Amino acid sequence: MEKIVIMCRSISYAQRGERLLERSNISASIVKAPQSVTSEGCSYGLRVGEKNKGKAIVILKNSGIRIGRIFKLESDGSFVEVEQ
Repeated sequence: MEKIVIMCRSISYAQRGERLLERSNISASIVKAPQSVTSEGCSYGLRVGEKNKGKAIVILKNSGIRIGRIFKLESDGSFVEVEQ
């Protein structure tokens, strides 16, 4: 299954988002973003299955979690930005 990474403002938001998504039966895990995809230094994101992208975004936004850019995680470990 293809994975996407939804960037969060902080690790606290990522942790809160992970719990919210898990309660909604969406498997999620926290990942640290490489320097190549963030200008803010240390950033964290939520890795979810691509089929759950839309639902995950709605849940996070409705819960007040600000999300940033969204990336597709390629098989070689690189990130490609995708649209919301």
